[in-house]
Amino acid sequence: MMKRSMVKAGLVILSVLMIGGCCDKFKKQVDQLTLDKQDLQAQLNQVKEELDSKQADLANCQDKLSELQGKQSSLEKELEAARKLAAKIPAGWEVKKGMAMTSLSDAILFDPGKAKLKSSAYAKLNRIIAQINAKFPGKDVYIIGHTDSDPIRRSKWKDNLELSLHRAAAVARYMIAHGLNPKQVIVAGAGKYRPIASNRTRAGKAKNRRVEFWILKPLD
Repeated sequence: MMKRSMVKAGLVILSVLMIGGCCDKFKKQVDQLTLDKQDLQAQLNQVKEELDSKQADLANCQDKLSELQGKQSSLEKELEAARKLAAKIPAGWEVKKGMAMTSLSDAILFDPGKAKLKSSAYAKLNRIIAQINAKFPGKDVYIIGHTDSDPIRRSKWKDNLELSLHRAAAVARYMIAHGLNPKQVIVAGAGKYRPIASNRTRAGKAKNRRVEFWILKPLD
């Protein structure tokens, strides 16, 4: 009887130990699974952050793409308008700031320091008169005289501004006398103040001495 009781007690103790060992093992598994879950959650959070960042970058790129497409469309329209305008202007003219413009060097038009037209200028001016009447009828025409920066020393002019104005006026008088509508003509002198090249070189000064012809907007 005593022996049976001891055996039963031993079995109970063994069962308790086995159950305790299983519980410890299960607890370790639970702890490990909890750690694995936390690690996966951290990885998931990181992936979500990266996804949010990529989505923000994508949205930014889409905004930039839309902006660039808008600019491209605007430039294409401007280019097409410029092409149409360029097709309408005569040979020797160019489009600047939405206006048609051509120019003649003072070497063609005047002797140094003078405001009397040379005979060699007539053919050139006649061509411009014909072009204006054919292509720009009724449009206002600015005739603007320009000089280099060399000071006036030996001529009657007070300064380059006065010389440039008188030269533009001489050109305008000739063009009006030879078929240009005087109501279209506006005369101006810019003197040395609007150079297109450096006044430090002889070649640059030669480019700056000129008379320009501008057809005012709108051009159509």
